[in-house]
Amino acid sequence: MSIAMKDIEYTVISCSENLNATIVWTPSQPDGVSFTFNNNIAKISGTPSGTATGTFSYVVSYNNNSGTVSESLSGIYKYCIIQFVWKYLF
Repeated sequence: MSIAMKDIEYTVISCSENLNATIVWTPSQPDGVSFTFNNNIAKISGTPSGTATGTFSYVVSYNNNSGTVSESLSGIYKYCIIQFVWKYLF
């Protein structure tokens, strides 16, 4: 069973230039999770698959086309699946 994660959003509000953004995951990007960057808003969202359990660190980096603006931020996303085992007594 997979459950959609709550979206994580970062907004760059002090820059009037068009920015680019990248994300680097450690140890890797969780299956079913995506990263988008539109209108200076970075968004991590999705529905992690059953194989995407554990702790995932990430760094989002922003820059402009001329290389005069740059910033990085980081975070940790933890995902686990709790499985319920039902026992039927006969």
